Amino acid sequence: MKKFAVLLLIAVILTAGIAGCSKNKNEVVITIDNNYDLASGDTLIDYMEYLDEKDKLDYEVENGMITEINDIHNSLNSYWMLYTDDPNFSNSAWGTYQYKDKTLGSATLGAESLKINKDYLYIWVYQSF
Repeated sequence: MKKFAVLLLIAVILTAGIAGCSKNKNEVVITIDNNYDLASGDTLIDYMEYLDEKDKLDYEVENGMITEINDIHNSLNSYWMLYTDDPNFSNSAWGTYQYKDKTLGSATLGAESLKINKDYLYIWVYQSF
């Protein structure tokens, strides 16, 4: 029983803050860590900065647009696109992304404006058009 508890604790620590367990390097799944002191009005970029400080995520912003995540840079026809299952900040008419058993809609706001909520997923997907 102790071994199970230790293994469970290790799994929780490894996945806390960013569920980067995806084997797909073109997909970055962000969930809000319970250890994060979520304040009213916190945006996704605030949380991404927190993850960057914890060495769990590396990203670059240029002119308000995410241009690189974890060493994958936007290119002429490929970009990081943001999806969420938060119904207040997603629009499936703009595009959807399937993740496990959920269909996420394209985010209606950028990371600097999108207010986060611990109940929802935020997924960056590197896509070619």
